[in-house]
Amino acid sequence: KPVALRSGELVVARVVPVIELPAAAVSGLTVLFDTSASRALGFGAQIERLGALLEELQRQEKSPIDLRVIAFDQSAEEVFRGPVNEFGLRAKARLLARDALGASDLGAALGFAANNSDGHARMLLVGDGVITAGIEDSTRLREAVARLAAHGVRRCDVLAEGGITDRETLALLSRAGLAETGVVLEARSTVSELANRLRRATRDRILVNLAGATWVYPEVLEGVQSGDERLIFAELPVDAPVQIELVGAAAEAYDTIEVPRPLIERAAARAKIESLTRALRALPADADSERSRSEQEIVKLSVEYRVVSELTAMLVLEGPSDYARFGLSRNALTSILRVSGRGLEVWDRRDS
Repeated sequence: KPVALRSGELVVARVVPVIELPAAAVSGLTVLFDTSASRALGFGAQIERLGALLEELQRQEKSPIDLRVIAFDQSAEEVFRGPVNEFGLRAKARLLARDALGASDLGAALGFAANNSDGHARMLLVGDGVITAGIEDSTRLREAVARLAAHGVRRCDVLAEGGITDRETLALLSRAGLAETGVVLEARSTVSELANRLRRATRDRILVNLAGATWVYPEVLEGVQSGDERLIFAELPVDAPVQIELVGAAAEAYDTIEVPRPLIERAAARAKIESLTRALRALPADADSERSRSEQEIVKLSVEYRVVSELTAMLVLEGPSDYARFGLSRNALTSILRVSGRGLEVWDRRDS
């Protein structure tokens, strides 16, 4: 039975939307494979994983899949075109020969794919989403993906590779105005699961309602497949039950477990920062006062809860003189959880 964690007005719940979706056949696939310098660690293994994924995808699909593979860093080139079952040692060697060097210009890669289109309905981006050259603005990137629709692309999926990934950019690319919303896949999953998810349809939008809540994040679940787990954060009166409605999926009353506040408050603060950041990105260019208020709120939450945002950074201070130099107070200590002889307990460091 679903369970939610709560402390006072803060709630976090893990939901699994119950939906039935059809299969999504893959007959033509264009792969954009990131070969920039950030991919250097385990580069050969990433190429092998791509080969194994394509082999498994063809095994599950059965009907022949037409494939095109484009490698990109600050430039882009086609390294393979043909049936999936012919993507072998020679094609992998061409990827390996490029080596993981240079910057990552995703905008140029999307343009290259559009200008040299094979009319494939499906696209798969393999990379970390960290853009270091060309277009970085999220709106222009979405437009670059959306323009692929004119060349037959209906859905863009993402395979996140790397220890450090820009999840926001990867998610943005998977829902950038094409006919169907894609999914963000994790490289640590098995190739069988990855291929299975590529062959499943998605639900573009599932609205989230929580009765009595003053704040809910996310308000919409995007690119959902059957069995997906998502986290919902909310604030609601302490005497209100946790009843989450997923419009078109399911509605249930959740049993709640009271937990120490430090267990969930930083996660809730991070969710608030993500919510504010998304809203900030959507503001028109001339909304200066609203932009300023949002930025101040993001910085306030980031500093108070020690959560790094796009507008803040962590700084290691070595002694009292550094605190004085930057005008920082040394009494802004937060409560944390620690393990003691009595088990898990809240430690209020201001009392130390």
